Amino acid sequence: FTEAARWFERQGHSVRVVGRPGSRFLAAVRDSGLDAVDFDFGGDYDPFAVWRAFRLQQDFRPDIVFVNFNKDAWLFGRGAKLLRRPTVARHGLTLFKDKLVHRLVYKWHMDRVVVNAPSIRDDYARLGFDTRKIEVILNGVRLVDERPGELRAHLGVDPGTLLIGAAGRLDQQKRFDRFIRIAATLVDEGVDARFVILGDGAERDALERQHAATNLGDRLLFGGFIEDFAARAGDLDLLLLTSQNEGPPNALLEAMARGVPSLAFGVGAVPEIMTGGCSPGLVAEGDEVAMGQAALNLIQHRELLHALGEAQARRVREELNFDASMQRYESFLKSVAH
Repeated sequence: FTEAARWFERQGHSVRVVGRPGSRFLAAVRDSGLDAVDFDFGGDYDPFAVWRAFRLQQDFRPDIVFVNFNKDAWLFGRGAKLLRRPTVARHGLTLFKDKLVHRLVYKWHMDRVVVNAPSIRDDYARLGFDTRKIEVILNGVRLVDERPGELRAHLGVDPGTLLIGAAGRLDQQKRFDRFIRIAATLVDEGVDARFVILGDGAERDALERQHAATNLGDRLLFGGFIEDFAARAGDLDLLLLTSQNEGPPNALLEAMARGVPSLAFGVGAVPEIMTGGCSPGLVAEGDEVAMGQAALNLIQHRELLHALGEAQARRVREELNFDASMQRYESFLKSVAH
């Protein structure tokens, strides 16, 4: 959100960011030189917080009120309606549930909702929400300078060794257990490679136990959290995204931007990302056998591997970069404001 606010200011728009006093979020906003306001959100339906939110908007007179979470939508949506200002929510997850209060917030307070994956819109359709209010805008990633060799040096992997990776939080959603099984299958097929899981989280112990029960040995590495993955991802020869649920996955987009050929299960926004020349990277949801076969085919036919990497790099650099995403937001918000 900080990056988005800075982008809007660079385009000449006036932005005020509201957050909790003492929060890391608001500290980052202030460090960026943006107009930041401390706000005590109080309880979920605190009438005094609603009044404070109304007074804050009355002072600033925004053309649009942009909110993240359900509490924001309730507290600031009331004041926005009184001031006849449109309220737009941005959801990276399915935040509205099958609850009366969520349906009322959606009906009374939300003029529009932006989601970053068609799957979230589909979730709302299944719950009976009016999806005519919903706009899908995929995330974009910043294109950063490459830092070749750093990831391999960190892992102790030679430049000539095939390096196949996965990256993200080590939690159930990301399903790195699938990555380990696919890696073991590739080794059984005679693939000479090192495999790395980049990230930390609650599932690490379980994944290490799973690793110990395989034939992978030191072929599988746990690289931990890697800062600036976008700059270092180019050291990978192939990325596998094995998640059971995603929006537009940043790790996938960052690897693709670096020209790393990537295979991903068709969850969340992945089918929208893997279009055109990127489509050989799309694998049926949860089909570990198909992903293993696709990876083996790319490894055995390096011309296909390189062609896929080049197509995916073009897709991100030309259409799924941060500026392109923000331009879509700007056009959308202008249409709502007018």
